[in-house]
Amino acid sequence: MTTRVGDASAGRPQDPTDGGRIGFDDGGALGRPSVTEPVVTVRAEGDTPEAMGRIRDDVLAVVRVASA
Repeated sequence: MTTRVGDASAGRPQDPTDGGRIGFDDGGALGRPSVTEPVVTVRAEGDTPEAMGRIRDDVLAVVRVASA
């Protein structure tokens, strides 16, 4: 699934350290699959609360599609 999320985020800065980190102009997100459970943890950071919410929603949409 990490590869599919990375493919869907092509064109954005990415770093595979500690999961998958995706850069945005106004923040970023880190997605990490659990090693003990079939879950993914997503952490979003933004320059503003609005940016954080948008980044979170964008990344979660990609994760949902990649995990389907």
